[in-house]
Amino acid sequence: GVTQPPRVDKPGLTFKIIRPASARLSRTNKVSFKIECSEACAVAATLRPVGRGLKVKTIKSSAALGRAGVKTVSVKLPKRSLGSLRALLARGGGISLKFSVVVKDKAGASSSPVRFSVKVARR
Repeated sequence: GVTQPPRVDKPGLTFKIIRPASARLSRTNKVSFKIECSEACAVAATLRPVGRGLKVKTIKSSAALGRAGVKTVSVKLPKRSLGSLRALLARGGGISLKFSVVVKDKAGASSSPVRFSVKVARR
């Protein structure tokens, strides 16, 4: 995966997002990335699939780290959205998944949103 540089928005909390180079629409219907925090933190992620002629709602997910370390954050795609994504891929269209991630520390201080995109690989 591709690692983004550590971010320091508030003194004390630093985090790194380790994003995949590409994503697959697996049988589990999940797309995931890893986050590394320097202390306990909560992660809120939103995912918006983007493709030509694609109309899919924004999908939200959250995770928490009880202590410093690395955690995999998974965003589950609804079955209705998954069908239209797979149909677009079958027609030869390209899909990009746009993520926005906000990290909060124990005191409630939140980071500015970190945005990145991941292309969906065809099988």
